[in-house]
Amino acid sequence: MVTVRKPARGHWSIGVAAASALLFQAYALHAQFVTGTADWSLGRSTYSNDGDATRNNSFAQSYALTYNSVLWDPRFLQYTAGLSFQKTSLTIVDDKSGAANTGFNVTANLFPARPFPLTIYARRTTGNETGNFPSSGPIRGGVVIPPGGSLPEVKNLLSSLGVNWHLDREDLPRVELAYKTDRTTQEAGSQKAAQKNTNLNVSATRETKKTRSTLRYLRQAFDNRTIEAFSTRNSELSYDMNANVSAKTRADFRTGYIDSYSLFDLPREVTGIGGGGSYQPPSRGSFKLFYGTASLSHQPTDRLTTSATTSYERGSSDAASTSAVFLSSRNTFRLLRGLSLTGRVSIGQRGQVSDGDDVSVHTRNLGGGAVYTVPWRVAQIGVGYDYDSGWSRSQEGLPGRSTAWRAEASAATGAFKVVNLSASYERSRSNDELLTFGNYEAERLRGSAQSQPIGRIRLLTTFEKSRIARGTAESLATNRAVVVSAEAQFDLGRSRRLSVTAGSFVNDTGDTRDRNRYIGLDFEASLTRSLHVTFTARRELYKLQGFLDQSGIRTQGKLDYRLRQFTFGLEYRYTTLRQAVAAAGSDFNFEGNQLVLRVTRKFGFML
Repeated sequence: MVTVRKPARGHWSIGVAAASALLFQAYALHAQFVTGTADWSLGRSTYSNDGDATRNNSFAQSYALTYNSVLWDPRFLQYTAGLSFQKTSLTIVDDKSGAANTGFNVTANLFPARPFPLTIYARRTTGNETGNFPSSGPIRGGVVIPPGGSLPEVKNLLSSLGVNWHLDREDLPRVELAYKTDRTTQEAGSQKAAQKNTNLNVSATRETKKTRSTLRYLRQAFDNRTIEAFSTRNSELSYDMNANVSAKTRADFRTGYIDSYSLFDLPREVTGIGGGGSYQPPSRGSFKLFYGTASLSHQPTDRLTTSATTSYERGSSDAASTSAVFLSSRNTFRLLRGLSLTGRVSIGQRGQVSDGDDVSVHTRNLGGGAVYTVPWRVAQIGVGYDYDSGWSRSQEGLPGRSTAWRAEASAATGAFKVVNLSASYERSRSNDELLTFGNYEAERLRGSAQSQPIGRIRLLTTFEKSRIARGTAESLATNRAVVVSAEAQFDLGRSRRLSVTAGSFVNDTGDTRDRNRYIGLDFEASLTRSLHVTFTARRELYKLQGFLDQSGIRTQGKLDYRLRQFTFGLEYRYTTLRQAVAAAGSDFNFEGNQLVLRVTRKFGFML
């Protein structure tokens, strides 16, 4: 008989102590460290509204402390924890106001060196501000103060949570997950305003030698609850599969579902509509789309490519819906160098429901086209033309024709040693005798010029003019737009850079015209190793025909001097704004300048 002796109680204590020492040995080997910043700024501003001048003084202080460490081993868990505090005091003439907030944040990286790392981060900030503090928060304007009421203290709450995770192993599908949500809440007495933004992205991808498939889900949601209600939700579930059946044959498949919803609502006491049988515009709308395509392409020779595609699509909104089912074939033959001929044939069914009218047609289409590209040594020129003709018959037996054509031309040259030029023109048109939504016309002209990356000067300019018309008669909607932009960058040497930008945007929709013009300048230079200067200036003109005429200038100059752990900064801002609102019948003029002196101290130490 074998007798097993139990270890003495003291031996157990020694074993536990040894195990604990081994467990935390890696933790002790990796030092923790603390970093932080302290920032103080003193500002003085003067501004005038329609000639009434006002001065204010401000003092702001900000402190941040961050702790970085590991748990057991850096390969297991790395984490960061931080605290922050900000306080601002503002005096406008004899009116004093202020704001203060405190926040903390945590970030944890689990298994950072493994194929399945997980990152979690969270942030929460709470604070308050006096009712007369000119806050620039995104939803402060949604807190309504009753007429004659006092200005209550405003409480702020900001929170954020995010998760990122992915699985990356050769023997398993690659999985990615990203989630983030932000929430802002403000309370003033009995009034409350809230805003929330959420994003979710999940995908799984599987790859083999011949196939690749991806399942993906996306969701974006935004919700704003103040005096007005504004919400949007967009989600999409999709699946893609690509397969190389052989060296000359490829199969593709894609299907998905899209769901979109929006809400914009104002209470009737604000809008003044909805009573007495008057018309109240719809405040919400939704759109749903289900789609699927499958294609098989084969290239028997270097000159011939043939493909067959089947597709299904059905979209619906609160006002109308459309559907389409098609089976098509496409063949492309390269006749000679630079010249390709294309032939298409399709059959299917299309439908639409609008204003209570349900129209469904069976259609057959036959089309072809040609593309010719001339690859000269000094330039590349291309032209193309496509034409499709269709025959349709409605469910009542009514015949109809449909035609569509598309023409394009492009040219590009790099023959000049200092600049590359390119231009293109495209025009298309579709006519349908049975389906209103099948009538559209589009025209687009583009051009660009870009300097060669030689020397210290870089120039880039673009031009685009477009026109899009859809529908017929009463349902006709036309949009015209012209966009021009130019940019010049100069490398002045010794860490000195200058850039100039200018542009114009004109958009015409129906009887409404938007015009926007701007010009800006940016300069950045390191005068010495410790002295850094930046300067920006921008002038912008905006006009909405019959409603708004606005122009303004914004300039900002900043001088930073670094001395060891300190940074001394001097900043100056100048702003002018002139605004004329047709409904108000008067102009608004604003001019302001601000001078800020800032001192920042950074520090760090190891524990």
